[in-house]
Parts: sequence; C-alpha cells; structure tokens
Amino acid sequence: MKQNRFSLFHSFGFLTVGTVLGKATGFLKHYLIVYFFSISQYSDAFFIANMIPELMVNILISGLLAGALIPVGGEILTIEGEKTFESFIGSIIMIVGGVCAVFSLLLLFFPEYIAILLAPDYGYEQRLIVVQLLRYFSPGMFFLGLAAILSGVLQILEDFRIVSFGLFIYNIIFFFTLLLFKNKLNVYAAGLGISIGAFFWFFSHLVFTLKYIKINISVKIISNYLQKTAKLAIPSLLIIFISNLVLIIEKNLASVFESGTISELNLAFRLTNLFLVILILPLSTVLLPRLSKYFSAKKYEKISETIQQVMKIITIGLVLVLILIVFNITLITKGIYYFLNIQSQNFLSISKYALLYALSFIGLFYYMFLMRVYFSMQKVWEIVKANLLGFVSYLIIYFLLKDRLASSVFPMAYAIYAIVTTLYLVVYLSTNLFKTKTFFYWQKSFYIFNGIYLIFIFLFKVSFNYYDLKWNLFLTSIFLIFYIIILMKLKMFKIKI
Repeated sequence: MKQNRFSLFHSFGFLTVGTVLGKATGFLKHYLIVYFFSISQYSDAFFIANMIPELMVNILISGLLAGALIPVGGEILTIEGEKTFESFIGSIIMIVGGVCAVFSLLLLFFPEYIAILLAPDYGYEQRLIVVQLLRYFSPGMFFLGLAAILSGVLQILEDFRIVSFGLFIYNIIFFFTLLLFKNKLNVYAAGLGISIGAFFWFFSHLVFTLKYIKINISVKIISNYLQKTAKLAIPSLLIIFISNLVLIIEKNLASVFESGTISELNLAFRLTNLFLVILILPLSTVLLPRLSKYFSAKKYEKISETIQQVMKIITIGLVLVLILIVFNITLITKGIYYFLNIQSQNFLSISKYALLYALSFIGLFYYMFLMRVYFSMQKVWEIVKANLLGFVSYLIIYFLLKDRLASSVFPMAYAIYAIVTTLYLVVYLSTNLFKTKTFFYWQKSFYIFNGIYLIFIFLFKVSFNYYDLKWNLFLTSIFLIFYIIILMKLKMFKIKI
C-alpha cells in the first residue's frame, strides 16, 4: 500500500511539474516569435497558422485521450489482459495514424484553401506566408497524432515519467530549430520547428511504448470497443472543439484589422493564461481522482463538501489575482514582455486586451475545476451544452459591440463566453445534481461580499485611472490588506479539503 501511495505521489509530481514546464515553454514559444519577428505580418501569420497544430494537440490530448482512449484502454487491460490491449492499441494507431496522414497531405497539397478559411481578409502576400507555414507544419501533424496515442498508452499503464514532459520536449525542440534556422528560413523556421518538435515528442514516447505495440487490426476488438470509444470521445471532442473554435474565430475576424492586432491579442491572451495554469490547473488535476472515487462509492456528501471547499479557495484566489492585475496590468505586461522589440503603443494595447481577458477569470477559475467535477460524475454532455450556450453568447456580444469596441470586442466577448459557460455549470450542479436549496446558496454571504468587493475595485479603477507606478502598487497593497483583514474577521481561512 505504501508503495502505491509513493507511486501516486510521484505521478502527481511528474504531472504538475510537466504541465507547468509545458505551458511555460509554450508561452515562451510565442514570446520568441515576437522577439525575432516583432509585431508584424510575419508574427500574425504564424499565430494564425499555429491554430492548426494547437487545435490538433488539444483535440487529441484533452479530447480523445482524456475522454475515451484512456478509460476504454484501461478497461481492456484490466478485464481482457495485455494481448487484447496490445491489439486494441495497434488498431487505434492504424486508424488515428491514417486520419492524421490524410490531414498532413491536405496541408501539404491544399494549404491555400485552409489559409482562406483561417484568414479570409488577408491580402495575397500575407496569405502566402500562412500557406507556406502550413506546408512546413504538414509532417508534424502526422507525428502529433501518433505521439498522442503513445501518450495515452503510457497513461493507461500509469507510467508518467516521460508522458508528463511531452509538450515540454515539443517546445524545447521548437526553440532549437528556430534559433538554428531563423536567419536562413525567416519565420518558416518556426514552421519547421513545429514538425521537428512533433517528431521528437513521438520518438521520446515510442522508446517507452514499443514493446506494447502490435500493429494488427482486430475486427473483433474494433467491433466491441470502437463504438464505446466513440461514444465517450464525441462529447469530449466537442468540448475541446468549441472552446478552440472561439479562439479560431477571434483570429479569423481580427484579420480585418491592421497588421499586428492578432499578435497583440495573442500576447495578451497568453499572458493571462499563465495565471490559470499556475494557480488552478494543478489543483483541479490533483482533485479529479478523489472526486471520481467519491462518485463511484456514492459518497455524495463528500463530493458536495469538497466542491464547496474548493470553490471557496478558488474565490479567494480569484479576488487576490484580480486585485493584482487590475491595478498593475501595464507593469506586468511591460515586465514580462520587456525584452520584446515592440513600441510603447503596442504595450498599451496588449495591457488593455490583457485586462479585458482577465475578466474571463470570473468564469475560467471555476470552469477548470467544475469541468473535472462533471467528468468525475460522468455528466460530460452538460459541459457541451454549457460551451454551446457560451459560444452563442460570444457571437451575440461580438455582433452587438464590434462597431463600438473595435478590436477590444474580442477579449470582452471571450470573458462573456467564459462567465456564461460557468454559470450554466454552477446552476445545473446546484439544481439537478444536488437537489437541495442549501447547495445552491453555498455560504451566500461569502460570495455576495466577494462580488461586491470585486465590483468596487473595478469601479474604483475606472473612476480613478491612475498610471503612476508607485501609486498603483500602493493601491494594490491597500486593497489586498483590507481584503485579508475582512477574511480573517469573517474567519474565512478555515478551509479543509
């Protein structure tokens, strides 16, 4: 038993460290693109073309693996044994590899049509850069598909030594390729880096999984398990697709604005996304197995208690982060992007976008945890419904405010999307899964106080929009100290998980 706990502890450690390293180097990847190519048509073109590999990684890793391959593969390994498991994996590799190979060929021979879909308002020269980047990406899409399946095999076998660092390896190889070939290939070195990085991601996992791969398609296995895999995969893939579609549409519509707007929006989004990864993702990942265990044992009171405690922690973290961002977003932006060769006007635009993207934290901080709650309780289709409702809200806000807000409409609409999606999950959780009035009003006074406090902070910032660095740091300290004192007075720090 002690050995299992020790192994579990190490698995969580690998996952947390690997996730942070992967996301941090992913942020650095976008940082280097602007560092080497400035905010220009080249950086814009890369960020547009890069939506393809990012979408593929999210669909395969977060959708297919988490939602379908891992639970089905684990069931086969447990019930039917290693030989059947090896045949199943071989069949999946053939199917997914074949689909990815077709997609790679489409990128290689017909990138012009995909570029038109991604950036319809681009001129010929700008679109040509996107086209060439897609061609460089094409081999990588095949290896990304294979790497995803091998990653799933290792997770089923509970071997997290290398799988936790797949994205990190992918990004590190990208850096080396970019540095080696940027003078010769210009921005296309980044395209080459995507493909070479994908190959090394695949190869690093192949070393650990080669003995489990038997490439033979078993009709019996496919007929027995493919339907179940598809049934689990469809809602998970829809969730990933919708959430990524919002960002794809943003870049698509933003292509009508002046050159550099897409890069500014992208840098602002990546900056705010760092807070989510560091603060919320590890907590949510660690709690998922515990929630699943409670659900299997029908310990609904434990689930309810855990959710309420975690929501309280998230709320406190949300207020602290927003106080920091609201008063210091310009300082944070200039500090993180200090080494980029961009003008002060670009810094101001990125800061403005980042502040608007930060409003999405009001939804996303809770969403990242609630999504795992729904996964543990096998209510995945409700997450799909929530995202569809949020997506419709995004489009409504865009069309209502696009003329008034110009390019600022994109982060504002994204914030509404995140908040509406989360509200649906909270309401459904309270009224359908836990059919008690008390659950819906989790410590009502606590949430009312935090809501009023946040509204006051935003109104204060809007009314007295100070730009002096020292004054903003002073206000940050005052609001943080005042908030902590109130929490201590209300005895809100007594939290157990």
